[in-house]
Amino acid sequence: MLQVAGRDRLLTTVVACLAGLALTLTLAGCQLVGSEPAKREEDMTPIAAQIQSELAAEPEVTAAKVIYQNNLNAPGLVSVSVTAKAGAEVDRLADVAGKLVWQSRLTPVSSISIGVADPADPARGQARDYNLVSGDDKARLEQKWGPRPVK
Repeated sequence: MLQVAGRDRLLTTVVACLAGLALTLTLAGCQLVGSEPAKREEDMTPIAAQIQSELAAEPEVTAAKVIYQNNLNAPGLVSVSVTAKAGAEVDRLADVAGKLVWQSRLTPVSSISIGVADPADPARGQARDYNLVSGDDKARLEQKWGPRPVK
C-alpha cells in the first residue's frame, strides 16, 4: 500500500512538471511569435503615414487615414479610409488608394480594405476589399498595377 501511494505521488509530480514545462514553452513561443510582427508593424508605420499624406494631398480629399496591422488578430492588414469632398470621383479615389498601397513597401500585406465616403451623398461611397492570400485579387492587382516592389 505504501509503494502505491509513493508511485501515485511520483506520477502526480511528473505530470505537474510536464504540464508546467508545456505551459512555459507555449508562453515562450507566443512571446517569440508576437515580438517579430510587432516590430515589423512598427517598422511599417512611416510607410503607412506616407501613403496617408499622399492621399490627403489629393485635391478631392478632405481626410485620409491609413492603418497597417501585423499581429495575430490582423496579419498584414492595411485599412484605408478616405473622406472625399462632395461630388468627388470616389471610384478614382479608391483606385488611387489601392495603387498607393499596392506599390508601397508595406510588407507583409495579406489584405487591403479601402473605404471612400462622400459625406454629402453616402450612397456614392466606395468599399473595396482585396484578399491577397487566396482568390484572384492578387492576380488582378498585379495585372492592373504591376508586381509589388516587395514579396
